[in-house]
Amino acid sequence: PAIVDYRMLTKLKSTYADGLMKEIREDGRIHTTLQNLVTATGRLSSTEPNLQNIPVRTDFGATWRMIEKEPKNNVDVLCIGASYAYCSTVPAVIYEESAVTAYNVCGPLLTMEQSYYYLRQALQRQTPRAVYVEATSMFFDFYTEYTKVNLGYLPYNFNRLRATFAAAEPAQRFGLLFPLYNYHDRIYSENPLQLFAPRADETADLFAGYTYLDRAQPQIGRGVRQDETVFYRPEAYAAAEQALEAIAQLCRERGIVLSLYLAPAAEFLPNGHIARLQNTAKRLGIPLHNFNADDLFFTLGLDFATDFYDPRHLNANGAVKFSKSFAAVMLQDLGSASPSPSDPALWQARIDALHARQNAGS
Repeated sequence: PAIVDYRMLTKLKSTYADGLMKEIREDGRIHTTLQNLVTATGRLSSTEPNLQNIPVRTDFGATWRMIEKEPKNNVDVLCIGASYAYCSTVPAVIYEESAVTAYNVCGPLLTMEQSYYYLRQALQRQTPRAVYVEATSMFFDFYTEYTKVNLGYLPYNFNRLRATFAAAEPAQRFGLLFPLYNYHDRIYSENPLQLFAPRADETADLFAGYTYLDRAQPQIGRGVRQDETVFYRPEAYAAAEQALEAIAQLCRERGIVLSLYLAPAAEFLPNGHIARLQNTAKRLGIPLHNFNADDLFFTLGLDFATDFYDPRHLNANGAVKFSKSFAAVMLQDLGSASPSPSDPALWQARIDALHARQNAGS
């Protein structure tokens, strides 16, 4: 109702926008006082002003709001990773092809360490039979430029607190602990209400974590990647390996089948990278599906002229083709189709939404 929305927005403006604007000092920043002798538990408390007094994430927040809106126990497969996962795996296609219900729990340049905490969070509402981790992140550095985005999107709870200290660089930790600190340079430069403007993620995501890419960038063929993943640091790989071990242990405890995969792309990782990844997968007893190896890549029917967004990502045309093959692999790994989802109407709506988007672009 309008009156409820009005009361909520009025509270946000008076408490967070108007109140914090009064606290801006001469350097243009807001400074708080941290105390560890005030609370009974000994945790740090924030005063003058209280930067821990953040808005309740009702209809505001980020992509995790949509994941939290997903009906409980509605997903049989979780796909975790960076853009190579959420731009290539289409849950609606997987469901239409195999009746397997899948969801992408991903973030841009999501590290393997951050993936562990994404999985922990997702398992609070879902009981998947299988988890597929896109393994390109094994070759990321310790941190990427998306730490604040990826961890800031997590619900504010103990899991996020653990992720802040274990998977975020020290320079980002204060802002993740006290979220309003990250807004200090926007409070006086923008309309304050824009900080709390409603997002489009108020209901379950009809694309189930998939990002639809329309553009087609023709590729001249295949080639070795030439980016930061090629020049990875061995110590960063070792940290990612430890995180993967933690993911494997968590899956074992929950009786979840864990697999690694590499999504198809025009560019591929060097042979030495693949050999190291294969050794890691073998040591940990985790199957590796390398859809970017020539023997699998050329069975997908991808067209270099029409099916790529850029050399490292599929567009929607390519993602649909890949997801049909991925669905067959999932079905084989699981041994059967999904049980009836808790919300079959939602999954049908996802198929309809994908077809509508395809028809609109044709």
